[in-house]
Amino acid sequence: MKKKRSRKLALIGATGEEYFENLRNFILQKKQVWSAWSFKIRDDKLRKLKNQEKFALYFHHIKSRGGSGKVEYVGYVDDFKTSDAGIKSPYPSLTPENEKNLPECERKTWFRFTKVKRLNSYIDLKEFCNYDDQSPVKSNQLRSAFAYVFDDESIRKVIDEEPSPRLGFPIFLRRDMLRDERRIEDILVRYPEVLEKGIELIERQELKERGKPDLVFRDRNGNILVVEVKRDQATRQTADTLAGYIDDQKKKHKSNKIRGWIVCGEVDNKIKEAVERLEPKYDISIRKFDFLFALKTL
Repeated sequence: MKKKRSRKLALIGATGEEYFENLRNFILQKKQVWSAWSFKIRDDKLRKLKNQEKFALYFHHIKSRGGSGKVEYVGYVDDFKTSDAGIKSPYPSLTPENEKNLPECERKTWFRFTKVKRLNSYIDLKEFCNYDDQSPVKSNQLRSAFAYVFDDESIRKVIDEEPSPRLGFPIFLRRDMLRDERRIEDILVRYPEVLEKGIELIERQELKERGKPDLVFRDRNGNILVVEVKRDQATRQTADTLAGYIDDQKKKHKSNKIRGWIVCGEVDNKIKEAVERLEPKYDISIRKFDFLFALKTL
């Protein structure tokens, strides 16, 4: 008689995109990261998780933090430490700076993540079943605790078979996740190859700073690329503003070989007409990002 296989246990916790990005960036640098949560692992689940050696922690991206209200990310854990009283970081050198300063009493559980992944297709909480009674998971369970769920093989299979993003970056960003222009700028600063291969950032507008371009890059030929970012629809004023920035950069770098790009979410005929009007004097192009944050030349 075959031995019955035990069910695998996984966790679901509520978080936001910034937390996921911090984990992902740290892992890219250090290959692993120790990260704290304010929830303690339930005593009746400790031995089960320890015996599994590895388990998944699914991230529910709550709407109050700009998310979809569904599971959008997953992290893979191969070690953890938990306590009612709170714990200092087990390995400070593998802990993000922003987590080192948290009060110890708020750090009930530390997880060691070796991999985190953004899901191409979000998963409804109701697709997960509570480990003890097989009931669907509800969002109110995640307000002050983890949900302990049966790690369904069909869900894991779909996740594991999803293609890995190119450029080592989750290009699978949705429009609802690009909440503001600063977020888009962060992406372009961190991954300039999304714009063009071989470019490097040389200038970025500071928060609340006026009269300067959003981003300035130098391309592989030493020429300057000025980028103006608009989350939604660019306007005629966007084109005129960019032309002014190009003039400023020409004086600064004493060069006429300066290009301008408008990176935006929506395009209409007015902005196209504005760019055409400026064309005799200015080299300006429009790049529209789609739901996968791939830039399209218009």
